[in-house]
Formats: sequence, C-alpha cells, structure tokens
Amino acid sequence: MREASLASAFRSARWRGCALLFLSRVTKNTFMKDLIRLAIIMAALFGFTFFLINLTGILTLDDIEAALTYVSQIHPVWVFLLVAGLLWVDLLLSIPTMAVSLLAGYFLGWSLAVPAVCTGLMLAGGSGYWLGRRYGLRLLSRITPDPVRLEAMTAIFSRYGIVTLIVCRALPMLPEISCCLAGATRLPISRFLPAYLIGSVPYAIVVTYAGSISSVDNPWPALIMAAVLSLVLWGGGALLLWYRRHRLRNRPVYAGPEPKP
Repeated sequence: MREASLASAFRSARWRGCALLFLSRVTKNTFMKDLIRLAIIMAALFGFTFFLINLTGILTLDDIEAALTYVSQIHPVWVFLLVAGLLWVDLLLSIPTMAVSLLAGYFLGWSLAVPAVCTGLMLAGGSGYWLGRRYGLRLLSRITPDPVRLEAMTAIFSRYGIVTLIVCRALPMLPEISCCLAGATRLPISRFLPAYLIGSVPYAIVVTYAGSISSVDNPWPALIMAAVLSLVLWGGGALLLWYRRHRLRNRPVYAGPEPKP
C-alpha cells in the first residue's frame, strides 16, 4: 500500500512538472510575441524615416562625404564633431553607420576616428535607451495592458536582449531598436552599458581601421572588413543564443515538493 501511494505521488509530481514545463514554454512564446510585436512597431517607425530620407534625397552618402571633405579642410576637430553628430542623429534618421565610420577612419585617421565613432555610438545608444525608458512603457501598455505580461516581457529581454545588444551592429536599425527596447523593458543601466559597449567599441575599432587603410582608388580593405565583420557578428550571436538555450534546456525542471514518506 505504501509503495503504491509513493508511486502515485511520484507520477503526480512528474505530471505536475511536465505541466509546469509546458505552461512555461507556452507563456514564454506568448510574451516573446509581444516583444517581437513591439520590435516590429519600432522597426516600422525607424524604417519610415529611412525611406523618407532616401525618397526625398535630403541627406545622401554623397552629401555626407562632401560635408566631411569640406570640414576636413578647416580643422580635424570639426570632422570629429560632425562624425559624432551624424552617428548621434542616426537614432532618428537612419544614417548608414558603417559608411560614416569608414569615412571617419579615412578623414581622421585611426587614432582620432575611434573616439569620434565611439562618442557618436554611445550618444545614440544612450539617447535610445532614455527614450525607451521615458516613453516605451506607454507603447508597451497599448500593446499589452496586462502587468503580468509586461513583467514577463521585461524578464525575457533581460535574458535574451543582452545578446541582441552585443551583435546589434550586424543589421541596420537593429542597434536603435535594441536600445529602445532595453529602455522600454527597464533593463538596468548596469547591464545595458557593458553589453552595448562590447558590441560597439570593437566595431568602431575595426571599421575605422579599415577606413584608415582604404582610399578612393583602393576601397577593398573597407569592403572586405565590412563583409567579415557582419559574418563574425552573426556567427557570434548565433553561438551565444545556442549556448544560452542549451544551458536553459539542461536546467532541472521543478516537479513539485518531495512526497512525504
């Protein structure tokens, strides 16, 4: 009789554990969809400004190169400020970050281009984080007014958003979306800054170096570096995601309290 009751308790605990695992995955998928929906809305907003600028021709890559050529004849400090400013307003205008960084390396040289690009990237990332933290909760509340789902979205971005911040330079508009999402989901600044720095500073170092050794007659170093960097970022991001999923999958599943003897 005792063995039968123990077996029944064990089966009950096992099924309870399976049910908890199933519910956790279902709710996780639901909350992930909410987060993806928010990312799509932000991508649409950034994409609208990008297509508007390209359609109207207000600011083209030729205009940027001409402006950098002009200010480089005055003083390098103006090139520094223009590069940082362009990368800052990239948050709203979707300026080609890699092209500006390559041009910074060409006009400023590697030693000055790195701090100029890092300054612009940090200003853009910090502003995106602040905007997300200031106004993102209102947008989140419109998508899902349920406070439990909002809390779950915050937990999911805290778990997976760090990887996104590290590899965000692999795609246009992804850095802006990632920073705004980090602010909207209340990711602590102590976690946001290191992840964003890890993704941005090496990017600035590599791209500006490629620009510094390139020229109009020989653009191949910049082109090769851009292709290699994109592959490395995507490969590293995929590896990090696989590692996190593998580690979470191998965690023991809670199956309820131990049956009393």
